[in-house]
Amino acid sequence: MKKKTSILLMLLLFGLYHCATAEKLERARINPYWNDLALFLAGMPQRPESPFREPAATPQYARHVDTMNTFWERVRGENLGGISKWREAQLRGLPGAKTAFYPFSGADLANLYTFYPEAQTYVMIALEDPGIIPDPLNLSPAELAEGLSSIHRAIQSIASRNYFHSAVMQRELPNRYLPGTIPVLLIFAARLGLGVSTVELIGIDPSGNVVPLDAASTIRGAAPAVTGARIRFRAPGDGESRTLVYLDMRLSDRVLEPSSPEGRFFRSLGSFDTLIKSAVYLLHRDGFAELCSYILEHSATVIQDDSGMPFRLFDRDNWDARLFGTYTRPRKLKDLQNPPDQPDLALAYSRKSEPLPFSFGYGVLTGKGKSNLLLAVRRKDR
Repeated sequence: MKKKTSILLMLLLFGLYHCATAEKLERARINPYWNDLALFLAGMPQRPESPFREPAATPQYARHVDTMNTFWERVRGENLGGISKWREAQLRGLPGAKTAFYPFSGADLANLYTFYPEAQTYVMIALEDPGIIPDPLNLSPAELAEGLSSIHRAIQSIASRNYFHSAVMQRELPNRYLPGTIPVLLIFAARLGLGVSTVELIGIDPSGNVVPLDAASTIRGAAPAVTGARIRFRAPGDGESRTLVYLDMRLSDRVLEPSSPEGRFFRSLGSFDTLIKSAVYLLHRDGFAELCSYILEHSATVIQDDSGMPFRLFDRDNWDARLFGTYTRPRKLKDLQNPPDQPDLALAYSRKSEPLPFSFGYGVLTGKGKSNLLLAVRRKDR
């Protein structure tokens, strides 16, 4: 009797384990439609069963494929390949956080994922509208070509400068046929070799939770203060899905108000790794000091250029900071002729810096090899 009971118990435990494993694999499974959509937008080969095979057979789409292949070869050759090698040399062995945080990101998933390819959750915050979930099957060949051409123009600066040009994004991303950042995020996901599981529009509810929007773009009938998109995906070898959260949010100290949905959201993030570049020196201004403190308090590592947080905030008691590339003074921008100077950063660079084999931030506007990068790692004995 005891033997029979033991066998039944073992069978029950095996069944529960099998169900849990099946559920985990189901969550990780790539959705054919969403992945086909990402591949289509990225100009990549389709499955024989893909609903996008017919629109992918047009001459207009063939030109899109050529454009995207040329674009991505340049992105990989001039930037992402160098970032991957640098990351392997400089970040290998660091514990790393489960979340990677990219404020003032635009739609730049390419850099965020390449710097932090092991994160489980990616949080990107910018001012660009996520748009609607794209549906190319409802577009005529001419409409599709126009939408894709706008995307080409919006993303081109990632190849030439390795950052998004704000004015170009503002002009091109609200196009009529493939609007917003979602198409660009899907393009980067596909080109990075990620399999897309789900795509959904989201908002932050009053408790600070990220939840899907309903058909009326509300959360239980109320319009959320912050909206965005959530993309779940799987990298090769993953057993469970990872998550990209993109939020259309204006960052400042105000978003940290504890009673606000945004403040509750930020309190829920826990620790993270931070990437900041081409941030228009906003974090040097009044009204961003608390945001800087929040980022520093919660970051395990920070990778940024001089337009990120002021160098003086990385005190030696808490941070091991290393400098890469070159810096003497900030780069003037079209809309910012007097960016904040950092003599302490210039002095630190004059004493010691290491090579930087890729373009990063505004330094590229001065010329190739003129970028600067700070890698700050939190001290373990803090």
